[in-house]
Amino acid sequence: EVSKDLMLSKLSVLKDQFTENYNPDIKVRVDRIKRLQLLVEENMDSFHKALQSDFGSRHEQMSLLSDTLPVINNAKDALKNIHKWMKPEKRKPNFPLGLLGAKAYIQFQPYGVVGIISPWNFPLILSIAPLVEVLAAGNNAMMKLSEFVPATSELTEELISKYFNEKEVVVINGGPKTSQEFSSLPFDHLLFTGSSNIGAKVMQSASKNLVPVTLELGGKSPVIIGRSAQLDLAGTRLTFGKLLNGGQLCLSPDYVVVPNELEEQLI
Repeated sequence: EVSKDLMLSKLSVLKDQFTENYNPDIKVRVDRIKRLQLLVEENMDSFHKALQSDFGSRHEQMSLLSDTLPVINNAKDALKNIHKWMKPEKRKPNFPLGLLGAKAYIQFQPYGVVGIISPWNFPLILSIAPLVEVLAAGNNAMMKLSEFVPATSELTEELISKYFNEKEVVVINGGPKTSQEFSSLPFDHLLFTGSSNIGAKVMQSASKNLVPVTLELGGKSPVIIGRSAQLDLAGTRLTFGKLLNGGQLCLSPDYVVVPNELEEQLI
């Protein structure tokens, strides 16, 4: 486990850096995104081996499809759009200010230090992929990775510390106690991906410091089969969706709603 005092000291370094440069220009943001892209591209084989080690039976192509390539594509998309994202948006000034020559616009600004708590089922796309957006928006980040994929989490920590300095991005690895204390830190924003019951606890912890949260939580995924459905195709897609990543997927179908007369045929 990592002590709360140590996490607070690391958070303090990140906050001090943000105070010094509270709205990084586009060069700084692009540089950080490119480094993150390189981090994955230059260490793909290592990531795939770590994922295989953690999962026990995860094919390299599965990790390529679900974790490493999506992160790279996320970085490329951010680099393509960041100029547009950073531009102020024009608005009409309230009457009579417009008559007096006033102009109105929305100026986008970073939050500050963003916390990221990620689960184990897709260790990279649910940690490094959101980090792309966090950095694109000009924030610094502190990440708590899952203890259920130790090889991948340790490799990620090692590589983040190699490609970034402690004033930009910090990775925390530890067990449930560390996760609990991590969610109570005074971030400027907090992202959490996981179960609904843990999400409620994270939100409760974050509220003590009035930290705004973004939660991506588990739930039920119903499939509705209509009378005009192609049942062979529907069955193939259902099976694929249910078995992908061992069923550990936010879109994994949980139950099917089907007309009575098609039930046996679908099965």
